[in-house]
Amino acid sequence: MFRSRPAQYLGLLLLVLACIGVIFFPIGARPQLQTYTLRFSAPKAFDQLARDNKAAKGKDAVALVDDALNVAFPSNADRIPTTGIVFAPGAKTATLTDQATDRESAQNRATRIAAAVSKALPGATFDAKSLNLSDLPLKPIAEFGQYAIAPNRLQNPDEGNTTAVKLGLDLRGGVSLVLQVRRALFPFRFNTNLSDVGQRDAFLAQVRAALTKAPANLNLNESNATINFSAGDNRVLEVRTQAADVNQFNAQKAALPALLKNVQKVQFTPGEAKFYDPNASAQTSDFSPNTGASERLDRTVEIVRARVDKLGVSEPSIQKQGTDRIVVQLPGVNDPQKAVEVIGTTAQMEIRLLAQGLEPVPDPSNANNTLFRRVSNGEIISSSQARQATNSELLVPGKDVKPTTKVVFGQSGEAAVSFELQ
Repeated sequence: MFRSRPAQYLGLLLLVLACIGVIFFPIGARPQLQTYTLRFSAPKAFDQLARDNKAAKGKDAVALVDDALNVAFPSNADRIPTTGIVFAPGAKTATLTDQATDRESAQNRATRIAAAVSKALPGATFDAKSLNLSDLPLKPIAEFGQYAIAPNRLQNPDEGNTTAVKLGLDLRGGVSLVLQVRRALFPFRFNTNLSDVGQRDAFLAQVRAALTKAPANLNLNESNATINFSAGDNRVLEVRTQAADVNQFNAQKAALPALLKNVQKVQFTPGEAKFYDPNASAQTSDFSPNTGASERLDRTVEIVRARVDKLGVSEPSIQKQGTDRIVVQLPGVNDPQKAVEVIGTTAQMEIRLLAQGLEPVPDPSNANNTLFRRVSNGEIISSSQARQATNSELLVPGKDVKPTTKVVFGQSGEAAVSFELQ
C-alpha cells in the first residue's frame, strides 16, 4: 500500500497539470474561415490605372488583378481571394475581400494580395492601417480534428474569440448555427401580377438565373444574395446581399438594374437602396434610423433568444461574433431544419381590416392564438387563411412598422402589442 503512494502522487500531479493546461491553454473549436477586407487607394481612378498599364493588352482592372492573384496563389490548396477587386466607376478607392482562419495567415495573405494588386495596377497602394483582423482568432498551438488548443490567455488577455468547449453541445450533440447580417438591401417594384405560389416561385427562379450572369467580383451568387418578395407588398422584389463595403454596395447597385433586364416581359423600378455598415456608430438602415450597429446586433440577439425559447432548449448559447454575426448553439436539438425555420423566420406585423363574412373565435388548443369562422357555413380557418382573404384590406404594411414591436402586459396582467410606425 505504501509503495503505491508515489504512483498516486504522480497521478494526482499529472491531473493537476492537465487541469492547469486546460485553464491556461483552452481547447476550443477549430478556427473556421472568416472574411476580412483589404482597402486600396490610387492617385487616379482604378479603371484609368488599367488603361495606363501598357502591358494590359486591353484588359480592365478587374481582369488584371485576377491574373495577378492567380500567379500569387498558384496551387489548389492555396485559395485565391474570395472576390476580385471591387470599385465603383471612376472611383479612386477599391476593396478586395478574402478569407482566413487566423490573424497570422490573414496577415501573410494580405501582404501577398497587396503585392499582386500593386503589380497589376501600378500606383495602387494598400491601406494597411484599415486592415481590421480583430474578429479573427490567434493561430492555434495545435489542431486535432474539429478542435484546437488556443494560445495562452495570460499572454493574450485581449483575445476574446477563443471559446472553450461547451460540454452541453459537445457531450449531448445538437445544432450549431451562424447567423450573419445581410448588409445591403435593393428593392425593385415590378409590373407583373403574380396570382399564385407557382407563378411567384417561377418568377424568383428567373431572377436568380439573371443574377448568375453577374461578374464574380460582385458577389451576387446564391450564397451571397437572397431574393424574396417584400413582406408588406408582393409587387416589390427585395435583393439582399453581403456587400463587403460601400464600394461593393455601389457596384452592386449599378449592376442590378441591367441584370434584371434579363427577366423577360417584366419591368423593374429601383427603390431606395440601403447599406448597413457594421463599423458605423450610427446610420440609417431599413431596420431603424440612427441606430448604432452594436445596438442593432444586441436587439437581434434578444429576438433570436426569444425564438429559441420556443424550441424548449435547455442552456442554449447565443453570442455575438464580431460586428455582424451571431453564433447559436442548441444542445440536444435533433431536428436542424426545425431550428433553422424557427430561428430564421422573420415575423411581420400588419394591420388589416377583418374580411367581411369572418368572425374571430378562440383557439381551443392554444389560448394565445385566434381562429376565424366563416359566417356563411361555420368553417373554422387559420389566421393565415384569413389574411389571404381577397377582401382583407391592408391598412399598415409590415415595412411601415418599426422593429421595436413587443408584447407588454398591463397592471391586471392582460397582454397587448406595443408598436411604433416608421
